[in-house]
Amino acid sequence: MVAACPVPARRGTPLRVERLVEALRACGHQVELITYHVAEEDTDLDFPVHRLFNKRVHRAMPAGPSASKLFLYDALLAMKVWQVVARGGFDVIHAHHFEGLLASVPARLRHRVPLVYDAHTMLRLELPSYGPRLSHWIARTAGGWLDGMLPRGADHIVAVTPDIRDSLIERHGLSPERVTVVMNGVEAGTFRVEQAPSPDGAVRLIYSGTVAPYQDIDLLLEAFARARRVREDLRLSDNREWTKYRYGYLLWGRLLYNPDAEPETWRRHLRATYGERNLRVVATRLPEHPGAALERVYRGMLAANGA
Repeated sequence: MVAACPVPARRGTPLRVERLVEALRACGHQVELITYHVAEEDTDLDFPVHRLFNKRVHRAMPAGPSASKLFLYDALLAMKVWQVVARGGFDVIHAHHFEGLLASVPARLRHRVPLVYDAHTMLRLELPSYGPRLSHWIARTAGGWLDGMLPRGADHIVAVTPDIRDSLIERHGLSPERVTVVMNGVEAGTFRVEQAPSPDGAVRLIYSGTVAPYQDIDLLLEAFARARRVREDLRLSDNREWTKYRYGYLLWGRLLYNPDAEPETWRRHLRATYGERNLRVVATRLPEHPGAALERVYRGMLAANGA
């Protein structure tokens, strides 16, 4: 399993990587993780981990591309993947996101180990959120080209959502047999409480994601502001990430305590202060256990490769 991100960390890609490793191990497979040296939490991982520089550094690492990731960490990650796979004994390389894919292709070609690309997003939609508005067209065009080219370096593609699978097949011409959906689940235990709080007549909406640039927070705030004009009992629960990124003032001061303010008023202020944000509130269901789904993918791919 190859992950170009901090592990462990309680957000999107790192958490998916950790849970997929656990699911595969629960199915009886031996799994080793190759990742950055950075960890955002002190949690011990109950499986072998190969890190850059052979050490573990505790610090925050924001989501998204950076010069240090692209030109240093990802190059070192490719070398680490090459070294680990060269030992032999691996049936599959499972690479997450486009950086993990690029870091794994050399080892795949040299050691002829089948490669699975875990596609978490479409670069055509993600890349424009990291640059100024004038660069959005260039980023969108380049991202669309990469979305069509990079997956072809893998033997099979795992898509996080049906939308990503449909885009890879319909927009970029990949064979449907090469793309499988393995969705993220919702860890219901996180939201379980021993004793329910006393009812106060409020209906609370919870956003539990991060506020990375591609998450579209302003869309959530605008939608909530409009909904609260119709339902005054609605509340938008606080999120520790908003406080970290100074969203608390904008959220509470401009929205909950002044719900009649025109959304465009604070939306302009939000964008002027923090730039573009892209967010959607998504409810997911898990049609199949992720370990079982990946087992099916691996068996089919190994059979196709004569293993």
